[in-house]
Amino acid sequence: MEDTSVKLNNPDGVSMSLTEMLLEYLVGRGRVLAKFAFGDWLATLSAPELQHLMDLAGVYFGSEGDARTDDLGGVALIGSEAERNRNIVWTHKVLNTVWQSVTPSSPEEFHELMGRVFWAVSLEGYRRQEFMELKGKIRIHPFPSDRAVLTDKGLAHGVSIKNSLH
Repeated sequence: MEDTSVKLNNPDGVSMSLTEMLLEYLVGRGRVLAKFAFGDWLATLSAPELQHLMDLAGVYFGSEGDARTDDLGGVALIGSEAERNRNIVWTHKVLNTVWQSVTPSSPEEFHELMGRVFWAVSLEGYRRQEFMELKGKIRIHPFPSDRAVLTDKGLAHGVSIKNSLH
């Protein structure tokens, strides 16, 4: 049987394992992307995987150009594309085409997209710690109805929604 899993490395040979995981998740969903939100995938990550994604965001915002952040960029670009193009039936062939074609229109757009992913990952972490309740879903491109509400536990730990959302 042929191995159809996605194996990605950046040009420096650094593994892009989180991007691989997101691509495989999308293939597994196939036609049910009509309701895809980035938080659906984040919820499937283990605590160490979510922390790795958060760490990559910290590296990105601390020192742009680090080869390790290519994985975060892949997650951001593919996650954004999946939320925006809900009519795509994700297959390995489609993923190849999308992966080759998604590029931000400017460095500023890419930086903003990375910030949105960081925000989404932060919200998922707070949700898991029961610091926030979500009304709606975690998305890279939130709907007006998506809301995060601080819990008593979040208040007790000094979590600030303002700092989480910006």
